[in-house]
Amino acid sequence: MSRSRRRPAAKKQQADRAAAKKFWGEIPTDEPPVVAQPDDPTAMVLSLGAPPLRTVERPSQEAFAKLYNRAAAMAFGLAVAAGLDDDPSSD
Repeated sequence: MSRSRRRPAAKKQQADRAAAKKFWGEIPTDEPPVVAQPDDPTAMVLSLGAPPLRTVERPSQEAFAKLYNRAAAMAFGLAVAAGLDDDPSSD
């Protein structure tokens, strides 16, 4: 009978950990920066120009703006819940 060519499980796990560490890098040890609510969440996307939707450009821009504002509000809400906001009264 021929020998099995499979690696033992411990060696495979060690190789997987090494590959993950190489891909993701070191775990950061410093504190994450504080965040503030953006003044205009739509600025970056709107700087790209109008969406290429003929005859519905204006309504689609308004719908996208509502979506961006809602997404920014939800993201900031999560940051506040995690204690990453820059409001000193919440400490």
